[in-house]
Amino acid sequence: MKKVLIFKLITVAILWISCNFSFAQTIINGSMVGTECAYTHTPVGWSPVVGYSGYQTPPTGTSPDILAARCPAYNNTAIVAGSASPDGGTWVGLNQGDKTPSENEAIQQTITGLTAGNFYKIQFYVANFGVFNSGNSWNNTGRMNCYLDGIKIASSSLRPVSTGWELVSGTFKATSNSAVIQLDPEDLSTSTDSHANYLSVDGVTIGPAAALTKSVNPSTISYGGTATYTFTINNNYTGSTTQNGLSFTDTLPAGLRIASIPNLQVTGLSGGTTTATSGGTSITASGYSIVSNSTATITVDVTNAAGQSNSSCGSNPSAFTNGASNISGLSSNLANNVGDICLIVNPCNAGSIAPTLN
Repeated sequence: MKKVLIFKLITVAILWISCNFSFAQTIINGSMVGTECAYTHTPVGWSPVVGYSGYQTPPTGTSPDILAARCPAYNNTAIVAGSASPDGGTWVGLNQGDKTPSENEAIQQTITGLTAGNFYKIQFYVANFGVFNSGNSWNNTGRMNCYLDGIKIASSSLRPVSTGWELVSGTFKATSNSAVIQLDPEDLSTSTDSHANYLSVDGVTIGPAAALTKSVNPSTISYGGTATYTFTINNNYTGSTTQNGLSFTDTLPAGLRIASIPNLQVTGLSGGTTTATSGGTSITASGYSIVSNSTATITVDVTNAAGQSNSSCGSNPSAFTNGASNISGLSSNLANNVGDICLIVNPCNAGSIAPTLN
């Protein structure tokens, strides 16, 4: 056990050196390596802070715990049996709620080596083993939030006390070469019943992500005509890597349908499949790979739904506007950078004279 801990600590030291003397973005000690069962301690590379997820009373302090399978909660008093995350080894326990004293424990660190304008993915594991200590239960349902410079970029599901870990993913666009990330538990209780939660976090990683955008051409069609949606996956920037398992679903707005002849075309991607059924209401791409320093596209023809027309995109009418909220099922390595794309569908004019050829 001592040899394993020494090896892990050496690894952390090497990571710290590489983070500070290279341009590769990384998390320092994302594996939360530290001395097992070190209560009120914070792993190397992280700083204890008061989190953003406030509660009914102002939080008064923060004291994270370094945990392990033999001590999966503060003072080894987990409500359910705890186990190591898929990352293995030690992890961190954080408390948030209205116990006395009220605490909002969080940890943070500054990432360096980012490139402004590039997209990145962050992943981490979350569990809720709870705590029963000195007659008090920290057993509320809660979630773990991840903030980047104060903006929430990822959240776990609402987790009651239970065994097992959840892998959480999020993406972000860097605005400078450094940023502060914070891991912050949130107690979802709405009462003042002196309860709190106690969540575990481990295995934080960061890496490049591809970005999804979308366009339409032409932007105006006649009733019954077709326009082409182009989905662009951009993986062409400094530091990009091959991305596998790229997936997303685009649900069309209510006024549009996939054309009777979809004219589906895929370029720059390998593996994977795209489903775009004539008359359908969604386009699904799954399982694709894209190499580094490249851009790929998926194109599909769409038309108006029966009886639907749109004379103006001035206010981006929802029935004809496709935006970021229409995208779902994103793989963890694909950032949603889709803007609002509106299609004008000019109605047929009753009684109009059909054009003739001279």
